[in-house]
Amino acid sequence: MYAIYKVCTHLGCLYGWSSLTKRFEWSLATGASFNLTAQYIEGPAPRSLDHFVIQVQDASGKVIAQTDANGGPVQVTDPNATLAIDTGKRIEGKRHS
Repeated sequence: MYAIYKVCTHLGCLYGWSSLTKRFEWSLATGASFNLTAQYIEGPAPRSLDHFVIQVQDASGKVIAQTDANGGPVQVTDPNATLAIDTGKRIEGKRHS
């Protein structure tokens, strides 16, 4: 599971999911597009989309999993777990060449 920032890394526009192309994109403004895990595909964006830190907590509130420093996915296996998304801790998307 990822928590992806809803702002494009190019000009700060809000992007959306295209069920037709199966990507996050905002073609009206910039042509930037990103895959399901927020990785850069094409367009003028300088990097992949940013992520937020996610903590998975058990029923007692103990953190049982957390996003790594690179913004990797978090596995949620406990059906009773809760998620805490820290929007104050944004992980910048990887720059592409």
